Parts: sequence; structure tokens; C-alpha cells
Amino acid sequence: MNRRSSIVLALLIMFTVALPAWGQKGHAPKGKPPENERAVVTVNGHGVPWYLYANWYHDQLSYQRRLGMDTVMNQATEDSLVLQLIDDELVRQEGARRNINVSREDARRSLLNDPPDFIKAPFVDGSGTFHEDVYREVVVHPERIAQLVNPTMPRDAMVAQWKSDLSKVIDYTQAQMLRSRLMDVLLKEKPLTEAMIRARYFAENTRFTGSFIRVLHSTVPDSLVHVAEPEAREWYDSHQEDYRFASARQVAAIILPVVPLAKDSAELKQKIADVRSTVMNAPASERSQIVSTLLKGMPPNRFPAQPVSLLQVPAIARDALRHAKPGEMIGPYVVDQENIVLFIDDTVSLKDTILRARHVLMKVQEGDTAQEHSIVALMNALKEKIVSEDVFLQAVHYYSEDGTAKDGGDLGYFRRGGSVAQFDSAAFGAPLNQVVGPVRTRFGYHLIWVNDKVTTGYRIRELRFPFGASHEAMNEARSDAAAFARAVQNHTANDSMFYALKAKYPRSVTDTSMLRRLNVYGDALSPANFAFNGQTGDIAVITLPYDRIMIAKILYSYPTGVAPYEKIRDNFVYTHVRRAKQLDYLKPIMLHLRDTLTPEMTVGVIRWSAPNAESFMIQNQPLQSPPDEAATILDSLVEKTPDGGVSGPVRGTHAYYFLRVIQRQKAPTAGDYERDRTAFAADYRERYRRELLSTMLQKARDYAVVEDLRPGATPGDSSGTAGQH
Repeated sequence: MNRRSSIVLALLIMFTVALPAWGQKGHAPKGKPPENERAVVTVNGHGVPWYLYANWYHDQLSYQRRLGMDTVMNQATEDSLVLQLIDDELVRQEGARRNINVSREDARRSLLNDPPDFIKAPFVDGSGTFHEDVYREVVVHPERIAQLVNPTMPRDAMVAQWKSDLSKVIDYTQAQMLRSRLMDVLLKEKPLTEAMIRARYFAENTRFTGSFIRVLHSTVPDSLVHVAEPEAREWYDSHQEDYRFASARQVAAIILPVVPLAKDSAELKQKIADVRSTVMNAPASERSQIVSTLLKGMPPNRFPAQPVSLLQVPAIARDALRHAKPGEMIGPYVVDQENIVLFIDDTVSLKDTILRARHVLMKVQEGDTAQEHSIVALMNALKEKIVSEDVFLQAVHYYSEDGTAKDGGDLGYFRRGGSVAQFDSAAFGAPLNQVVGPVRTRFGYHLIWVNDKVTTGYRIRELRFPFGASHEAMNEARSDAAAFARAVQNHTANDSMFYALKAKYPRSVTDTSMLRRLNVYGDALSPANFAFNGQTGDIAVITLPYDRIMIAKILYSYPTGVAPYEKIRDNFVYTHVRRAKQLDYLKPIMLHLRDTLTPEMTVGVIRWSAPNAESFMIQNQPLQSPPDEAATILDSLVEKTPDGGVSGPVRGTHAYYFLRVIQRQKAPTAGDYERDRTAFAADYRERYRRELLSTMLQKARDYAVVEDLRPGATPGDSSGTAGQH
């Protein structure tokens, strides 16, 4: 095969990793084939074509088969796709309202003229040269792929598959272009200024010790603020959109985690072994992508995207993680009724140091000088003899009076500030694998042995394997739930029945929640589907992902609309007007407080002037966001507040805020900003654009009229929602 053939075949392989096998015939998932391309879901009256859902469904199953995974689709994974399709349709509708349109031809031209890296990659040879001629040839004339590749598969099938794959890429490109253009329009509607960019740069890159002070509106008592009826009416008229609410349902629920049988545990053990084998037997370059695919059918990864320290992982996993390398997996570990396997994506250096240390503790009787001298002498004598960690362990065994003695005096990993000041200073100043001390603390005298210093941060993804339940266990739980639901419906349920259910399913959860139409509850859309397709008083038994059964009852139904003034005047409008007036009254007091505040003044002293003042400490870290306020509300204060300085007040929705800086541990200069300005502005503008889109989408979701047309999406069918009415 020549180089051009190799490149094109690589592209075929790349596209078909997550696509159906060659020649496989597609069938609509979970139900009979679509009739006249019916919709899988309607959004504000517009149908989302079933084929989009079916294509993805088969692609995902095919990929799972390639990895040796289950060929049954997880409900949470299905729901995540439906939500994505709904979001795509909402983006299209919001774009149409703003006269934004991206045609398939626009997307095709973009694909030709500015191909994304994931498409260019197979056309780059070993020397790094991008073969644009080959790329354009098979995109403009997809049928020519049969002339460039000579595989064993039928050529007609290969060309058809290639055209199908290209069509999917064009669909994807079209959707991404529409999102990008919509974000551009949203940015024009709510522009990001140079001052905002500069303030965010300093807020994100400054680490300091200090605090911000919050003085709540309630510092001025409600009894001193009179709100007249005309004021309340004027406020309501000018803030009506603030009182618009989405359709909602209040649902009471009992969630039963199904208890697995012995054979279920054995099957889970094998499943974990298979997943580990799939990942670790793959080339290192492919493992991260494989883990990404695995996570689509699993409970969500709870680790953040940024690196974490050893202290942010379960203690049971720290020793193994300390010695793990990128691309490796550790575990499984049993944590909170789950088996956890951790995949290490990458390691980076952190500025904070974490120690692991052992100690010998000898307690002192307060005031007994003779005993104290004796202990110090003994410890100094021991110190002379301790030449290795093994000898230190013997000293722990014979002399330590601390509860950690049974574990060799091991204190585990801890960060600076994690122990009393004297111990902290000695430990963080100690060399590795040498005894230091004796150190006096309020607990007594310590000898310390630091055996590890860590400045490594880990990018981790968590594969969670809940204890799996068999069909027999699930059916038994469904039967128990249905019996209780019938008793509630017939008004024959009593406390003894409830407590018997709780005893049989000890990790069960009871909850009352307000659901909106697209709320994912219990990792599934089915509770919201039930709530919005039923009537007040209806009860259902719903099967949730990850081996859980829900008993749900609709308590109340709230239609969408603007709340009438007469209904919310006393509880909301008057409260909001009063809050605004309280903040007005506070302004001169805040200006006076600014002149008296110091960085280290205790909150008790501050409360002489502002009784409801609160202090939020910042310890060698970037600025924190005040509660219930915009994340950027204090950004403008960071650059202009010097060490030992105070700035503010800034007025928020609920309070006034001051920033106090005791000392900066890291602070960029104006020159740093000028150097980084272009790159930072581009990065922050992109984040800001995405935040605007996310906010717009959330509002659009809240007010969308959505009908889920998947088989099993409404009560009383194969989804397990039985027992209502």
C-alpha cells in the first residue's frame, strides 16, 4: 500500500472507532424502526430526527463491543445524548431568533478550508507534513476513496460508509459553527471590556493571605425600613422578568439502592478486571480516549480537571498513587459502597509541598520540670542512636505514647498548616530521612522522621463501579417498591411498612424536590418525564441507573409564567425593595467603615460598626467568590489593594464587600499583564463566551416545552414506571 493509501486508511480507521462495524445494518434502538423519520424528542414543537439518536446509539454500542464492554446501553448514557440533542435544537432555535444560520454547505467549506486537528491528523506523515491534496480529494469526491484504498471489504460498502462518516462530521461542524456564531452574538449583547479582562487576570493570578468582609443588608433592621405600596408596585413593574418562573413539579421520592447477591459481587469483580485489562493492554497513547468512552456509561467522575494533591484522593489510594505514572490505573478500592479505580492522566508540579512523617510522642505532666528534663534527655539520647527508619520504628514501638504507635507513628500525608505550629515548622524544615527534635507542643515532646516530600499534582479520572445487582435482586426490589407504592396510593401505608422497607434497603434515601422539565434526577430523566406526564397525586416506581429503584409521588404542579403581583407582593416584592433600601441606607456607614478597617482587624471589632459583618479568610490562594454573588464581583479590587491594605466597598445583591490583603505570596505586575495580555484575553474571552452560551442554554431549557418520544420515556411502559394511579 502506498503512502496515500496508508493516510486514507488511517482516516477510515479513526472515524470508525466509534461507528458501526462495516456492513452492519442499523435498527432503531429500543423499539420498532422509525416511521417516516419520526422525532425522538420535540423541543418547542420542533422534532429532533430519530436517525440522529439512532446513529449515536449504534456508534456507542459498536465502540463498547470493540472494548469488550457491555452491549446494553446505560440509561444515564442514553439520557446524556438526548439532552445534547435538545441543547443542539435549542441552539438552532436561539440562532434562528437572531437570524443566525449555518448551512451544510457552509460547514463543508469550513471543513475543507480550516479542518480541525482531529481530521488533519491522519493526513500528516512521519515528517509532520500535512497532505492537503489527499485530504481535499476524498472530501470533495468521497467516491474516490475506493481508488486510494484496497481493503478486503466491498468497495460499495466502503464508499457508502465513508460518505456516511463524512456526513456526520459535516453535521458536527455545522453544529459547532452555529454555536460559535451564537456566542459571538451573545458577546456583542454583553461585551467583555478591557477592564474586565485585566481585573480577571489579576484575580486569577494573585495569591495572597487576607480576607474579604461581607456586610449584609440586614445590618439595617427590617423594622427601620418602610416600604410603601407604590414603591413595591413600581419595583415589580420594572423587574417583572425577575419573577418569571419555569414550569415545575414537586416530587416526593424514596430511592432504594438494590442490595447485590453473592454472584453479583463475583460478576462485578470480573467486570473491573476486564476494564483494567482493556485499558492497560492498549497502547499508552490510546488509554485516555478509552477511559473517556468508558466513563460515558458510568457514574460521573468526581475529580476536577485541574491537578489534585494526594490529600484530595481517598486515603486508601494515596500510597499507590504516590508511585503511579501517567497512563496507569490503581485500585479497585472500596469507598462509600462503590469500587473505585483511578486512572492517572498526567502529573504536574505543584507549588505546595505535602509531607508524610512519623513521630515518637512522649507526654509531659504540666508543671513537672523534673519529668520534662528527663524526657528531653531521653529523646536526645534516642536521637543519637536513630540512623535509619527501621531504628525509628523501634523507638516508636517502645516509647511513643500516641495512638499512631500501632502504625509505626505514621501521620500520613499532610500539608503546611495541617498540624500545630511548632510541629509544622519542624516537619517542613526537616530533611528527608533524618530524625529531628525533640519538638515541644501542647501534646508533649516529639521526635519526627519525614519519609516523603511531595510536590506532585495528579490529573485523575475516577471509574466508579457501584456494587452491581442481578435481575433477581432488581426484580425483588421492584416488587417491594410496587407494594409500598400501592399501599401509599390506597392510603394503607403506615410507619411500620416504611421502616421495614428502610431496614431491608439500609442505604435508602428520602427526598422532596422541585423538578423542572429537563432536570436529571437520580442520574436519569425518567423522574422528570413521570412528573410532567402525570397528575398531582400520581405514584410511580421508576428504575434508575446504577441499580436503584425510585418510588415517586407528584405532590404539586406549578405552571410557568410571571408570578402575579398580588401573590408574591408580601413574600418577595416587599423583601426585595426593602433589601435595596437597606443597602442604600448602609452606604454612608460603609464609607466610614472603609476608613477604619485594617487587614488584621478581627470581625468582632468590625461588628461594633456593622453587627452582621462576616469575614471570609483567604490563605495563600486566589480570591474566593462571595456567597450568592457574581464570581467576578471583587475582581476590580485585587490589583489596587496593596499589602497591608483595604479596598472597597463594592455593592452586591445582598451585601457590601471589602477586600483586605495582609501579604501577597504571588502577584503579577503591570508588565506581566502586558506580556500575557494577548494570550490571557483570548483564553478568558473564550471562557466568557462559553459561560454566556451556558447561561442562555440553561434559561432556554427551563422554559422549553419538551416531549420525550423515546419508547419507555413516559409512565406505565418499559422504563419501569408502573404503579401510578
